[in-house]
Amino acid sequence: MTARLLTRRWANCWMAVGCRTPPRAPGFKFVLMCVTGSILIMAGYSFSLPTAKAQPMLTVADVHLFLNAQKRAVSVLDWRPGLSKKDTLWWSWDCAIETGGTVPEGARIIMQCRQGIGAASTKYSCGLLYRTERVYAIDFDPDGQHTNKVGLGRPYYGKRFGPGTHEHTWSEDGAGYAEPIQDFADFALLFAHVCANAMVRVDGGFKPPPSQQLSLELI
Repeated sequence: MTARLLTRRWANCWMAVGCRTPPRAPGFKFVLMCVTGSILIMAGYSFSLPTAKAQPMLTVADVHLFLNAQKRAVSVLDWRPGLSKKDTLWWSWDCAIETGGTVPEGARIIMQCRQGIGAASTKYSCGLLYRTERVYAIDFDPDGQHTNKVGLGRPYYGKRFGPGTHEHTWSEDGAGYAEPIQDFADFALLFAHVCANAMVRVDGGFKPPPSQQLSLELI
């Protein structure tokens, strides 16, 4: 089939569906590629696009190396409205971490706090991310409970506990495992405990989240 005949048939197909000015016909190289690909597929060959190489899953040893290294938050604690624009009681701080003179991708310290209102108590947390995974954290939640769906072989695997304070640590099967620890009814003490255990320094130290006017919630 000649290139002129291909072009004519291409135009006729578009005019048949009401297009007076058909788009430019595909070039000979494009047609040849399509025909060649069809023949190879019919012959049993398959094609796949290249994909980015996935990083190996973090191990407990990887996390221990990260937590035991000296670290520093790259900025002072600066609370911002967080999580939900509709829920103005939430505040958060999310900051990159420097270690060994570099800022590893996905290494961060994150703090969150929700002021109590009515029957709901104030709850807060402080934790570290490494390669975007939550590898260590302490959550204070006087009203909630936690269920361990990971941590096979560990003491609290599959158990539900709470309310109160619990400490998250990394397991070979991923993030999410926690165990109950002493209550930290003081956010500043919880923050100091996390920083000491994870060997991270925050210049300027702890600052409480901004207070909220209850009248704003009632508007």
